[in-house]
Amino acid sequence: MKKILVFSLPGLGNTLLLTPVLEKLRKHFRDAKITVLVMYKGSKQILDGNPNVDELIFFEFLKQGRLKSLKFLLQLRKRKFDISILPHPSNKMHYNIVSFLAGAKLRLGYDYPYLKLKSLSFLQNKRKNLGANHEIQENFGLIELIGVKLTDEEVKNTRLFLKIDDENRKFADSFYKKLNIKGLKIGIHAGSSTGAGMINKRWPKERFADLANFLIDQYKANILIFGGPDESELKNYIYGLIKNKRKAFLVDIDPIKETVAVIEKCDFFVTNDSGFMHMAVAMNVKTIAISGAVDYKKTYPWNKNSGIIYHDISCYPCYRFGEDLECKRKEKDYACLKYISIY
Repeated sequence: MKKILVFSLPGLGNTLLLTPVLEKLRKHFRDAKITVLVMYKGSKQILDGNPNVDELIFFEFLKQGRLKSLKFLLQLRKRKFDISILPHPSNKMHYNIVSFLAGAKLRLGYDYPYLKLKSLSFLQNKRKNLGANHEIQENFGLIELIGVKLTDEEVKNTRLFLKIDDENRKFADSFYKKLNIKGLKIGIHAGSSTGAGMINKRWPKERFADLANFLIDQYKANILIFGGPDESELKNYIYGLIKNKRKAFLVDIDPIKETVAVIEKCDFFVTNDSGFMHMAVAMNVKTIAISGAVDYKKTYPWNKNSGIIYHDISCYPCYRFGEDLECKRKEKDYACLKYISIY
């Protein structure tokens, strides 16, 4: 029996984008044991209950420190995995070291067109050149290296997978009933991850408030303000700028799958390029994402009902995977986001 180790070390959005790969791996290697290693609680919650994962390992490398992480990886190495897969994005030194120390015989990874030595990507012994496709398509190309071939139709019909159950949906029903939310429901998420400078890819928070006021005035919409546990201040700031408080609601829910069940009942979702964007897409909610600096072609909402808004200035996109996101313009003004208006 083959033993396959898949790393999902970035955040929950990238973990969701990995779910189609897990499905194809299961279909191709029916008798293999597929283990997935994550280091964020959110990623673990995303993969809980995924039928294509035999074993889910949660280890918080950043909190555990180097010595405990090394000990953990050496224990993992003793399991003698046949194949390990380091999906996109993985252009960081510590990602490649983790994969190398886990010690699979065949280690799949990428050759990025920059930071080749600094990222230590050469530690993976079977690599694919990074192309210009969506992250899902890139990762499909990666598993082609081990014989998993997909037709264009299979790629086109691919869906993100996020399992929520009846209890989660009952919670969402109760949530809407308790707050007496009826009619058009539009979710917004003004946050994003903060690591590697990703806080800088956020559309100005005042614009989200302007948009909320416009949607309330013009369409009598109910605005649901979503965010992670560390985004309470951001959510409250936007709520404070909304004029008609009877039509605005803060969504303060910690378990991800209950949050997802509430998102599922939204008619539309407006968001930065974030994990919440991919959660809405997984629930087939019509989603509009606002993108700046990071190439939208890599992470745009993966369904037919959604779209992307970006400002195509000469320096867009400027972000390179593996670096910290920082405006490259002389003015450092993040014009790619600053000049996106609600009108």
